[in-house]
Amino acid sequence: MNKTIKAINGVHIPQLGFGVYKIPKREVFEQVIGVANFEIRHLEQLMKHASNPPMVNQLETHPEFPQYELHFEVAFTEGDCRNP
Repeated sequence: MNKTIKAINGVHIPQLGFGVYKIPKREVFEQVIGVANFEIRHLEQLMKHASNPPMVNQLETHPEFPQYELHFEVAFTEGDCRNP
């Protein structure tokens, strides 16, 4: 599946898939990234390639698919997250 979409800045990115897309330095406005629904293995893979760690991992919560290990592991391993 090689479908791409064109972002507002003109960069073509895959429509579906996992990855962090390189943005030319001149277009970087923020030095902070966020991710969504990353498991620990995804975060570890990201950390091998990212210059800055993600500040947010937005997690979906679902009553039929609880991810207790993921929530607690991420919150307490890095030490930057605060337990509400």
